Amino acid sequence: MDDAATLLPVGPWALAAVATVLVVALSVPPGGPRPADVGAPAPPLRSRWAALAAAVAAVVLLVVARTGPDSELDNPAPALVVGLGWPLLLLLPALAGLLGLVQPTRSPAAATVDARPAVAVAVVLAGAFVLPDSATRPDLVGTVVAAYALAVLAGSVAVGRAAVTARAEVLGLLASWLAVGRGLPRWSPPRGALAVLAAFLGAAWFERYERTATWAAATPDRTDAVLGLAAALALAGAGALLLHLATRRRGAPGTAAAVLLPLVAGTALACVARRALISAQLLADQLAGPRAVEPDPLGVAGGQVLALALVVLGGGLAGAVLARRTGQETARLPGVGVLLALSAASAWLVLQP
Repeated sequence: MDDAATLLPVGPWALAAVATVLVVALSVPPGGPRPADVGAPAPPLRSRWAALAAAVAAVVLLVVARTGPDSELDNPAPALVVGLGWPLLLLLPALAGLLGLVQPTRSPAAATVDARPAVAVAVVLAGAFVLPDSATRPDLVGTVVAAYALAVLAGSVAVGRAAVTARAEVLGLLASWLAVGRGLPRWSPPRGALAVLAAFLGAAWFERYERTATWAAATPDRTDAVLGLAAALALAGAGALLLHLATRRRGAPGTAAAVLLPLVAGTALACVARRALISAQLLADQLAGPRAVEPDPLGVAGGQVLALALVVLGGGLAGAVLARRTGQETARLPGVGVLLALSAASAWLVLQP
């Protein structure tokens, strides 16, 4: 069968995804504007035992990455960090929050915290994994893990672990925000949360685009990658700004960040779903012995459907949060328009071969 015949047509399927998000965003009964009086649970590294466990894990990953096989197909560190670590960081806290396994705080004190330093950390992390020619080289993965762990340790020594986890340790912040779960309609995000989420969205967009046939056919160099990442970050930042402008007078403070969070999580998961499935197979291969690795275990079209479903899920949840925070249907229309544009961009991207 011709490869093109196995691909879902981008236009109709992206339009179907946007239409689904639109229906959800407009059909949720208005419930707001609700007060923003719920704070996220403490970031994981706020706990001394969790910080110790993370430090041990970082050391183990560094040793495995540096002393194990040079190939990412044989070394488990890339599959654990890049392939499965990032998706699980998004998925597990979100599920815990939706299932009510983690209880958010009942104080909006987090709104007084300034998380803007985490924006720079997010951009640096994005650059470390998307600018090199191969982001899954074991030595690169080990270097990034070690550098991140050392930066967190140095910051904790200098200003205290509580300050670092609340303002700059971006992975822990994202996990704690996702754990708000069903409390998102009343979440009081810290200052800078919207910018952090925009950085994650832009990085996810470009990282996915780097793995498309269109990008590979252009034979890009490092300069092209830098410009592409900058463009993706700028587009995501513009979308986040428009969402803020569309919701600032129609909802509680922080509405834009609360709305964008589910879409960012859904898009990021959609962008890495295929690689996560391949990484799971590689780890099984390394544990149980050689076996064939299927790059598209769900089929090409099946993988596209999975990715598109994740985008729709994120956009649908974002629309539901928007409805609960803005009140009457007409009040949410500007925010819905921006949300649809961001969902359309994500849907178009994950459908690219």
